[in-house]
Amino acid sequence: MSKDEILRAARRSTQTKIVPLRHALDERLIPQDEVLDILFLHLNESRIPKSFATSMHPTIAAVQCLAAFANMDLEGDVGRIIDGWPGILKWSAYFFTETGNRRKVALQAVGICWISIMKHQAIVDAMGRSPTSIELATRMWLEEAIEPYNSAGRAPLSTHILMKFLQNSDGETVDRMLGTVGADCNKVAKFAVAKLQTSFGDTPTDPDGVVVHITFLTLLSGAGRAPLLNALLGANVNWVVTKALVEVSVLVNSQESVDAMVAMTYCFGYLHTSLEATDGFTWVSQSVGAGLLQAFCNCSPHFSKLEARDLKMVLEVVGNVVSRFLIYRSVIETVEVEMEKIDSGSLQAKRVGASVAKPVWDAFRALAHERAVLVRLFSTANTQVCDNVQCQKRANRKEFRRCSACLVTFYCSKECQKASWKEGDHKALCILQQRQRMEGKPMDISKRDIAFLQQLVVLESRRHLRYLRERARRDFPDTPYSGLVVCIDYSVLPTALSLKRLEGYEYDCPLDSENFRARNAVVIERARDYPDICTLIETTLERKRGVLALGPSVFSSGNSDAFWEVNLPGKDDRNPQGRAGELGRMYNEIKPYLDADVTFSPIGEMFGRLVYI
Repeated sequence: MSKDEILRAARRSTQTKIVPLRHALDERLIPQDEVLDILFLHLNESRIPKSFATSMHPTIAAVQCLAAFANMDLEGDVGRIIDGWPGILKWSAYFFTETGNRRKVALQAVGICWISIMKHQAIVDAMGRSPTSIELATRMWLEEAIEPYNSAGRAPLSTHILMKFLQNSDGETVDRMLGTVGADCNKVAKFAVAKLQTSFGDTPTDPDGVVVHITFLTLLSGAGRAPLLNALLGANVNWVVTKALVEVSVLVNSQESVDAMVAMTYCFGYLHTSLEATDGFTWVSQSVGAGLLQAFCNCSPHFSKLEARDLKMVLEVVGNVVSRFLIYRSVIETVEVEMEKIDSGSLQAKRVGASVAKPVWDAFRALAHERAVLVRLFSTANTQVCDNVQCQKRANRKEFRRCSACLVTFYCSKECQKASWKEGDHKALCILQQRQRMEGKPMDISKRDIAFLQQLVVLESRRHLRYLRERARRDFPDTPYSGLVVCIDYSVLPTALSLKRLEGYEYDCPLDSENFRARNAVVIERARDYPDICTLIETTLERKRGVLALGPSVFSSGNSDAFWEVNLPGKDDRNPQGRAGELGRMYNEIKPYLDADVTFSPIGEMFGRLVYI
């Protein structure tokens, strides 16, 4: 057929004359603008049948016209596409509501058309401004109405389409998407996470599908809607992304394909941000338990192929993010289990040891080992301290009596309990503890994690006693040691150490409940009442969380070396220095894992030295 014959047939016929038209375009027999004239003629909304029972010819022509947009170069026809978009949208909605056998084929053509014209942001913006476009895209996504465009991949076109709308969009787009499902964030989150799982697991891992779904999850997570982010976290998104990374880590070694490398980078990129969301220690433990460290080791031989920015991000997942959470006992214990698996097998340890990740891994491994030793040391002591600040006797917990009201404080005798209630501050603390329990609000940080933190910060303070004294003499020459607060910031690496004045000191964590603020006020007051016995230690955690700890006086010993003597002669267990002696004995046991030089660097260059601010 000649050019004119093809055009006349496609223009006037109600039969299927669109396929020859597209072939003629591919062979450059007909200009694209003339082809678009024919396509938009058949896609005019006036041609939409009133019912599905009417003639099939207009619908067949419309389906073929929609599919004809595949791989079309629209660079010079953006305006025409925008003008013709209303007809495309109306036909798309028509086919979505159809219930017959033609629906599947028709919606496949809809997906091909939409994704083909969405290559230009101006067209995407115009599509998004249409009143029903986002809503229709969301419904097609939830229904999985459009199958993968490329048979080699398993990411549905409907995911690609909705992803295009979310990219470079404002909050209104997300609100419209959520409005389609009745603002049910959990429904959206669970479906998005489940779709990622279809890209790996029971079937061969599809790296392209992983990239598409990770990108979509990234857009949802960064949409600025806290309920949506919380729903994703509740759907165990970090666990599933880590599992995807574990599968991809096998591909990068077995196939060494570019697609697998891209999927690896996207997985690490998502975790780099998401692991620190809300109460990060939960997600870090979850991800490590899902195999994050093993995947890191398996992928490490290929890190050298990454661009500098991507390499920095990937290394930070373990070297910065996970490392900063090695102050929580729950994280430390999970990491220790996974590290034992890696150390027991030669392949993963060998891979990371020969890669560009070796310095980061060695530093992380040393820090994790040190903290694991401390967990065991602090746990095996099984001792309790009398809560009467004037006593502080230490003995086996079985020898102590527990307050029957709050259940969290212990006393060595009935007399100490009475003294603490009448003369101390336990009455106020006890009431606050009971109120918190009645409100049913769980603590952001578990009691086990807080207990370990309180022991860790005391030990950390004494390890850096020499610097603290130098800093005190330099910045607070007129303030006695007993009038200072030790501040340790674990939210950064290297950890930051500084001092503040106890006089006029105020502490306000925006994430703390009213009860926690009241408890902190009592703790601060205790430090002021007993400055020669107690030192207040302010600990900053991730996302401005914080913990206030009271330890035995950090500055009470004559010098830092004397403090660390295994036996402190003349010290009675009822004296706070007896408690210091026990920490000293603990320290002596872990000396093989700590560098007790003048810098008090525990593990060397990367994580050892604290930053003195």
